[in-house]
Amino acid sequence: FRRVLFRSMYDQRIIRRPPLRRVDLLRGFLLERIRPESDQYDYSLWSVYARTTQTLLGRYSLTAGIRRDSCPRFEDETLKSGIFPFAAAKWTVSGESWMAATRDIIKELDLHASYGTGGNLTWRTNVWDHTTGIDAGLEASLNFAGLWIGADYYSKTTICRPEAGCVLKNSGIELSLGARPVERSRFVWDVNAIYYTNNCRMAAWEGDMANHGGALQAGEQLARWKTVRNNGTWQVSEIADAVVAGSRPGNYKYGEEEYFGSVFPKGNAELVNNFNFAGFNLYVDLAAAWGFYVANMTKASLISNATGTNSLAAVLGDSWTTDNQDAKYARLRLPSDDGFADELGSLALERGDYLRLRTVALSYDLKRTLLKNFAPLQGILAGITI
Repeated sequence: FRRVLFRSMYDQRIIRRPPLRRVDLLRGFLLERIRPESDQYDYSLWSVYARTTQTLLGRYSLTAGIRRDSCPRFEDETLKSGIFPFAAAKWTVSGESWMAATRDIIKELDLHASYGTGGNLTWRTNVWDHTTGIDAGLEASLNFAGLWIGADYYSKTTICRPEAGCVLKNSGIELSLGARPVERSRFVWDVNAIYYTNNCRMAAWEGDMANHGGALQAGEQLARWKTVRNNGTWQVSEIADAVVAGSRPGNYKYGEEEYFGSVFPKGNAELVNNFNFAGFNLYVDLAAAWGFYVANMTKASLISNATGTNSLAAVLGDSWTTDNQDAKYARLRLPSDDGFADELGSLALERGDYLRLRTVALSYDLKRTLLKNFAPLQGILAGITI
C-alpha cells in the first residue's frame, strides 16, 4: 500500500510540474546555500519636551525648558534616559523709561542670554554625548537707513568620547550689520553683512594621538596640519649635509616637522545685496573665508616624480638640474633612483583663502503688470538663478 501511494503521489507530481532543468537545479542549490538574511533591532529613541515662557512688564522675558531622551539600548537603568535642561532671558532695554531720550535714534535695543545642555546617543560606546553651551548678545535697530546691528558670543563644551576623555570646546562670535541705503518709490537696495568665527579646540584627550584631516593635540586647536617644511632642494655645494640627512643633491630638502595652521578658517564673512527696481529683483550673495590651509592633492599628484602620469608644465621648467640648483621642484628621476617620488611636505599645502560669488538670482514680479487685476493670485515670480 505504501509503495502504491508513493508511486501515485510521485506520478501526480510529475504530471503537474515539468521536469526541472539543470539551471533550475543550480539556482535552487544556490538559494539554499546562500540564503539572504537580515537583522532587526528593537531600538527606539523617544523624547519628552516641556517649555514655558513668562513675560513681565512687556520688557523682561524668561524661557525655561527641559528635554528627556530615552533609549532601551542601555542595559544600565541609570543610563537609559538623558535629561537636558535649558534657559534663556531677554531684556528689551529700549522699553525702559530712561531710554526715552534716545528713541529718536534707537528704535529697538534687546539684550539676550541663554544657557543649556544637549545630547546625542553614542551608539558605539552606549553613552550620552553631552554639550553645554552659553550664548549672549544684543540686537539693535536704528531709525535711519533701516540700520540694524547684531552681536553674539557663544561657547560650547562637548564630551564626545567619555571613554577616551575627549572634550571639545567651540567658541566664537557673530557680528551682523544690515541697512537699506536707498529707498525710493521705484528702487530699493538692501544689504546685509555677516562676520563670524569659530575656534574649535581639543580641550582634553587621554587616548592615543589621532589624525583626522589634521593633528590632534590636547589644549590646541583642532585639526592643524603637521608635516615637514619643504626648504627647496639640496645643491651640489651641500652634498656633505645632504649625505648626513640621508639624501643627495637634487632631492627635496626638509626641515623639522611643524604645524602649518588649521583646517578651519580664522574668519568667515558673507555679503548679501538685494536690488529691487520696478518689479525686477537682483539677489547677489558673496562669501569669503581666510586664515586656513588646504592640502592640494591634485597639485601633489601632478608635481611628483611618478611616471605614467601627467605633470604640470612648471615641473619641467623648474626642476633641479646642475644649471638650475635653486629650482622649486626636485630633480626628475627614474623609479629606481634614490629620491624618486619624495615626500612633498609643506609643498602640498596652500592657503585656502577665498572670495567667491555664491549665488546670483534675477527675478521679476509678474503681478505688478500682467496680473495686477487678478486678485485671487497673490503673486508669481519668474526668474533665473546662477
